Amino acid sequence: ALTEALGAILSDIRRLGESGAAPNVAAAWPALREVPDLEAVFAVDGRPVLAAWAHVPARAERPPGLLARFDDGRAWQAPPGFPWRPWALAGGALAALALAAGILLPLFGAALVPVEIPACRLDPASLATYQEAQREAERQDALEAELARLEEERGRRRLACPLPVEQPPPPEPP
Repeated sequence: ALTEALGAILSDIRRLGESGAAPNVAAAWPALREVPDLEAVFAVDGRPVLAAWAHVPARAERPPGLLARFDDGRAWQAPPGFPWRPWALAGGALAALALAAGILLPLFGAALVPVEIPACRLDPASLATYQEAQREAERQDALEAELARLEEERGRRRLACPLPVEQPPPPEPP
């Protein structure tokens, strides 16, 4: 179980280096998979802990170190992108359906359900009442305009009044 957990961690580190997201990890990967011997692998709370990790330099004349055999060897794969094509096709189909519905439904609806516009009939008494109300509204507007004119004239007259020049006598002392 310890070597399986160690292998999973090492494989994740290798794939991180392959992804290009961590160039320092990619550069250090040959040394990261080296330990002097398996006595440098410990278990703490069920998780592998490496002592003297990367203390043995990786050399080309010897095969990869002791930890390399626990690597699963699966290459890094880019995460799948957003599926644009199916979404674009579905959106286009919905837009075409909406366009067809907007054009065809009014045509077929008018053919299936003819609309009759009711004739508007007005009672002569109601017409007379309406005309009288219109005349009263016009009269009210005229009266409001006359009132505004009179208030403006009153204000002008008040402004035209001169102020008294003489000062009133001072009050008598008590």
